[in-house]
Amino acid sequence: MSVFILAAASVKAAVSYHPEPRAIEARAADGTEESLVIVLPEIFDRFRLLTGEDAKRAETEVLAGRELPHSTRTGYYDQDADGSYDLFALVNSADWDPKVAESKAPKSVEQEFRNYFAGAKARDVARFDAGQHGGGLAYGFVACPDGDQVLCAWSDAASLVGVRLARESDLATAARTTLALRNAATR
Repeated sequence: MSVFILAAASVKAAVSYHPEPRAIEARAADGTEESLVIVLPEIFDRFRLLTGEDAKRAETEVLAGRELPHSTRTGYYDQDADGSYDLFALVNSADWDPKVAESKAPKSVEQEFRNYFAGAKARDVARFDAGQHGGGLAYGFVACPDGDQVLCAWSDAASLVGVRLARESDLATAARTTLALRNAATR
């Protein structure tokens, strides 16, 4: 009888086991494979990409002397035309660094999010609809010297993009803004 119970439990466990798909297997919402390329837009929604001295000042403030890996590109966006950043994006893409694809190969989108948000010490992390390009989109709060900020991220087969909104406190609004950036940046 014990053998029968053990065999039944093993079959039930095997049938109910659904491992998370790996990030490199992410598909568009319609189920098709997309070859996604991320190109940060000059303008999206109500945000304008900072350039020149404004971008240098924003980068100095955000990075505070830290160097980013070769696989990371940045974009700093102004929402209210005051020349300071209101949103910044850190883009890691396999398009320009094959090591990103290697790092995504064994991980699921969920694992990437767990690692990303744990590294940022984010709280109240939740998922949001990833939109037409599939993959995943998540967001949460991070503590900053000036108060809480919203941190969002999206992941697909070729990229992991982090977005910090400096002056947004509503998670749903931040997620919609991040989705608008993703839609404008994805080619």
